[in-house]
Amino acid sequence: MEEERKPIFTNLYMASEESYRQLYRRIRRVLTWVVTVLAIGAVGYMVYAMVHFSKVYAAYGESFFATIRAWFLLVLTVYLCINIGLLITSPRRLAKKALKRVRELNNDQIPEETAEFYEDTVTFRNSVTHGESTLSFASFAKIHETKDLFLIWTKQKMVIPLAKDGFTGIDVVGFRAFMDEHCPQAKRRWTPEG
Repeated sequence: MEEERKPIFTNLYMASEESYRQLYRRIRRVLTWVVTVLAIGAVGYMVYAMVHFSKVYAAYGESFFATIRAWFLLVLTVYLCINIGLLITSPRRLAKKALKRVRELNNDQIPEETAEFYEDTVTFRNSVTHGESTLSFASFAKIHETKDLFLIWTKQKMVIPLAKDGFTGIDVVGFRAFMDEHCPQAKRRWTPEG
């Protein structure tokens, strides 16, 4: 009689708006801030240009805002300001959309996702659909840590979240050590608790 295989430890994760926000902040952090800094610089230049041209036109006794250039600069400045706002709030908006999509795919419920860690593989189970998938540690490309989550990227560009407070049979420090040992090929970025 074959003995039932038991996991070394498990993780229970339930999607929330905050967990998706952390996920999208991590994914878009560099892009968001680089684009935001560039856009703020562009807005500063636009305002400077409007002030400069207003002084030039005023010297000739004409209204700067009577020209096409002025309206173009004004519209471009407003457009850039709106896009800065959208970039800064994108993790919140994307999180709401993602959570809505999870509900749609799971009969208007938020499933509990269980990850069972074995010596050579990880099995993931969905409590609503009863779906199950097993991945080897070699399929993990990156592991990042946020305030409440561990985010595992697979080589197929899927992101698997694990809740830091969802571990049974191991703690956060032990999980880091386990992944260091079992995923030496994966890029790992730990954020130790201070």
